[in-house]
Formats: sequence, C-alpha cells, structure tokens
Amino acid sequence: VLEYELADKMSFTELSNWYNQLGFPREPNLQLDELLSLMKAIAFWQALPLAELQRECKEQLPKYQMHDDELSAVHDSADGTRELVTALVQQLVLCNRMRAWESRGCYQASRLGDADTVVEVIHRHNEIDGMTKQELDAWYAECGFPDGNCLKATDVVSLRKLVAIWQFLSIEELRQECVDKGLLEASGAVSDESQRPRLVDQLLIHERMEAWEGMGLPARRIGEPQAVAQLVHD
Repeated sequence: VLEYELADKMSFTELSNWYNQLGFPREPNLQLDELLSLMKAIAFWQALPLAELQRECKEQLPKYQMHDDELSAVHDSADGTRELVTALVQQLVLCNRMRAWESRGCYQASRLGDADTVVEVIHRHNEIDGMTKQELDAWYAECGFPDGNCLKATDVVSLRKLVAIWQFLSIEELRQECVDKGLLEASGAVSDESQRPRLVDQLLIHERMEAWEGMGLPARRIGEPQAVAQLVHD
C-alpha cells in the first residue's frame, strides 16, 4: 500500500526517469497513467509469494517465453529465491512492454519478436524525430528520389521510420513482408542476410509507388520509380 501511495505522488518526470532506469527509452506517446500502472504492477509482482508469482507468469506470459524450470522451481536459500523472483518479474515487465508497444502499432513489436529489438527501433525512431528537414531530404535523395521538396517532413519521417523497422526485422519476417506486398513468390527462398539491402530497397520503392498512385499518378504504368519521382518534381 505504501509503494502505491508513493507512486501516486510521483510526477510524470519522476516516473519517466524511473522508466528510463529500467532500461526503456522515452516515447512520444507515453502517458503518466501507463507509467503509474507499470510501477504498481511491478510492486504487486514483487510482493507476491514465489508460488503465486509463478502462477502469474503461467497466466500472463506467452508459452514460448515460459521456462518450466523457473515456473516450478523452489529454492531453499533466500538468495536463490530472490534471484528467481527477479528473473520472473523481469519476464512479466518485458511481456507488459511488448503488449504496450504492439498496441501502439508504430513499432510492429510482435513481428520484431523481442523487447531488445523493439527498444533499438524506438531509439532509432527517436533519432529520426530529431532530424532536421534538410537531413530528411538528404536521406530521401540518397534513396534515389528527386521529389523530396514535394513531401512534407512528416511524410519523410514516417517513411524513414518504416525503413528502420524493415532493417530490424528478421530476414524471415522481411521476406514475408515482400511476399505480402507481391514482391516475392511465396516459394522464394531468402535466408541470406546479405539480401536485406535489396529487399529493403524493393519495399521502399513499392511504398513510394503506392504513394504516387494515391496522388493520381499512373506510377505503375510509367514503371520506373525515378521517372515518376522526376515527374512529381517537375
């Protein structure tokens, strides 16, 4: 009860600093209520007897994340019990964050597969949010498109963030993305990491072609993305 009362008195800045100390990056849409709920959940998990904590893990954690030895272990020593409690609470925290990140939609957490990778993507997205219009235009031009001056900064930011996700997806998920977009045959085997740049480029071109089609341009009929971009530029 005391920990709950202390949490309720904390400011958003204090909760954010606590969250960062857990190893999680800042997020633009992170709200006070979410941080407060997480802090109280951790306090609750830490207060549970080991058997109840193990039951909580069985109920909350995805099956692939469960470790039978941890969910049934009993330790005679206090140190062993503390270590086990810490490990189980950590799993519950990561599960909580993965669900929150997936609900935001912008990180594709379930496809990225693990919390460490999502954290890397969030860091990258934060860096992209800090880029100037000139830096965004320079990146877009390096992709081979001359129509950057026709795009709003928010459009380039969204595109750059999407590319960042593609760069962090497993090669199997990246291949599936290409299959879903009709860029690869379902039977096409791509398991070599060296293929990643080519697949990302294909997805980027597909994304721009779709956007140009949405503007009413016959991008598919023209066929060459640079030619469509030049037409938009002119």
